Amino acid sequence: LCTLQAPACISQLTALTELDLSCCGLTQLQPSCPIFSLPWLDTLGLSGNTLTQLPGEVARLQLLSWLDVSDNQLM
Repeated sequence: LCTLQAPACISQLTALTELDLSCCGLTQLQPSCPIFSLPWLDTLGLSGNTLTQLPGEVARLQLLSWLDVSDNQLM
């Protein structure tokens, strides 16, 4: 099983607006994941993984306008 182990330095990519983690074999996103600290992120692709839930920290992505969670196992 795979969880997203993003390096802490990803939070330094403060101008990042788009991130596609589709088909990466992700089973879960930890609430402490640094992607939830990206202030300008407006597009997040998580399709084609085996996620069963999304942490509430997704709400911290205030500019997020597109979230693709298709082809997961969300309950």
